[in-house]
Order: sequence, then structure tokens, then C-alpha cells
Amino acid sequence: MATLSKEVEQLLTNAGFVHLGTCHNNQPNVTLMNYTYIADEQAIVLTTRKSSTTYVNLSQNPLVSVLVHDWVTARSRVVGGQEPSLLELLQNINQNEISSMSVTLNGSARVVEDLAEAQKYLAKHEKANPDAKQFIENQEIALLLVTFKEVKVTEVDV
Repeated sequence: MATLSKEVEQLLTNAGFVHLGTCHNNQPNVTLMNYTYIADEQAIVLTTRKSSTTYVNLSQNPLVSVLVHDWVTARSRVVGGQEPSLLELLQNINQNEISSMSVTLNGSARVVEDLAEAQKYLAKHEKANPDAKQFIENQEIALLLVTFKEVKVTEVDV
């Protein structure tokens, strides 16, 4: 199991989403997912529909790659046919949110089948993601625990 640095743990604690990469029969799949970081296990919990490509892939190949970052993307919007000025664009960017870390974590995922273990993780996941109940409280949802074997950190000066 990989040991996560304080910076990586901070990122996993604060980021809202991860990109989860799975693969089956040499066909990769990447899905944007909400998750919950379980600090005492240095793992993440997430849910997926049992009918999803993610679930099908994981049932055949538990190896995953997770990308998490804290970059802010500023997209210009055209309003009334005019491009916003640079000043308007800069005023809309929260400077406190601009950061420079991207982390790729490679590891494996397993479906949590034990009821007591699942209830423990689901309670944490629901608390961390109150707006995502439809993706958590559903009979067609599988609870996944992802542990990491390798960590790659990319930092860029902003």
C-alpha cells in the first residue's frame, strides 16, 4: 500500500471529484465520480450503478487509476454576442482556489459486500456528499473501496 503525503491527503480531503479509470478487454473507461476520502485507511469510497461500465469493468479487472486535481478552469462565456474582457474574467476567478497539484493514484477497487463494513462506509459517504443521495441510497448501487499502490504527483508553478 502506498503512503500518501500530507499534501496528497489534503487534496483528497478537499477535492470534490475524481476521474476513475478502469479497463476490461483492452478497452479503457474514465468516469467522473464523487467520492469520500477515508483518512485512517488512506483509501477512497465511491458508488457506481451495477449496470455501469465501471462496475462491469471492475468485476473483471479490479485495477484502477484515479486522477484528482485542484486546478481551476476559467471558461469564457459569450453574453449578448460579446466576449468578456480580461478584467471581467480575472475578477471572476477566485485566486484562493487556483492551485497547482495533480495526483494520479494507481491501485485496486473492491465491492464492499459485508453489511457492517458497507454501513460504516455509506454513512461517511452520505455525510460527505449530501447532494448525491440518489447515487448512494439505491438498491442498484455498488459500494466500492479503492486502495492505492502507487502515487504520482505533478506540481506546476502557477
